[in-house]
Amino acid sequence: MIFDKEITIPVQDKKSIENLRAGNKILVSGKIYAARDSTLSEISDLVEKGNILPFKNSAVFLSSVSTIDQIQGKYAVGPTSSYRMEAHILKLIHSGLSLLIGKGTISENLLSEMRNKSCVYLGFPGGLSALLSKTVKEVKVLSHEHLANEALFELTVCEMPLIVFSDLLGGYIYRH
Repeated sequence: MIFDKEITIPVQDKKSIENLRAGNKILVSGKIYAARDSTLSEISDLVEKGNILPFKNSAVFLSSVSTIDQIQGKYAVGPTSSYRMEAHILKLIHSGLSLLIGKGTISENLLSEMRNKSCVYLGFPGGLSALLSKTVKEVKVLSHEHLANEALFELTVCEMPLIVFSDLLGGYIYRH
C-alpha cells in the first residue's frame, strides 16, 4: 500500500495536519494516548475543571490496551466506536488535541468543533486491530490503573497505518 504522508506525534508543525485531506492514507509514529469509556469520562472532567493534560499537539486513540507478551513487548489494541465518546472528545479538543484516532462515524457537531480547534479525525475500518497492534512498540500506564486495559496509556507507535476520516477543510469520508 502506498501512503500519502507520515506524521510524527507530538505534532511540531501544524502544517503537517493542515495539509491532510479526507481519504489520505498516512503513517503515524511517536507517542499517542489511549483511553476508553470510564477513563475518558474522568479525564474529560479533569479538563473541564481546568487541569492541564498532556494532549496538546498530540493524539488520543479511543482504544483499550492489553498485554499479550510483556517479555517480547506485544500488545493488543481494541478500538471503540468514536460516536459513543463524543461528549468527552469535545472537552479534549478544547485542550489542544491535534488528532483523534477512532473508528466509525461522528456527528456534524463534533466535526465542526474539531475543524474550529484544528483537530483531525483519523481511523481505520473495523477488524484491523491485529495490524494496528503490530505498530505498538511500547506501553506505559499513566493513570487509572484500576481500570486495567481501559486505563490511560501512553503508546509508542511506529508507522501505524491510518486513514484521514475528516480534514480541516470540511472533508469527511462518511459524508455522501
